[in-house]
Amino acid sequence: MDDHVTLVSNCKYLENKGDDDLLKANKKYNDYLDSENDDTPIVQWWPTAGGRVYGDAGNEHDTTGWDFKWFAGFPSLVEYHEMVNDMWNGNLYSEFWSIYGDVMTCDSARVYEAIVIHTASE
Repeated sequence: MDDHVTLVSNCKYLENKGDDDLLKANKKYNDYLDSENDDTPIVQWWPTAGGRVYGDAGNEHDTTGWDFKWFAGFPSLVEYHEMVNDMWNGNLYSEFWSIYGDVMTCDSARVYEAIVIHTASE
């Protein structure tokens, strides 16, 4: 693994939506990205295996306000900016929200430069 740029966003399911809805949307989005020959790695992280952090009933310990995190990785800022261009000047933004818009909402994405400080020795 080399140094890279990572986009991170917190996402929350919309009312009456959950993992099954997200899996269906992921399949549609994956098919779309494949049709565009997009090779951007995208990862979704949960704090536990499919468990919610922010329960409907509320709990003083459930304070994050999100269900999972959305990550996308780019080899450099050049590739990140190419994605941003596709998002705003191509069809990526409208396609993304046509697939996920009734399943989840996400906060504004943050972009981080990831510096690898250790990998396994060969």
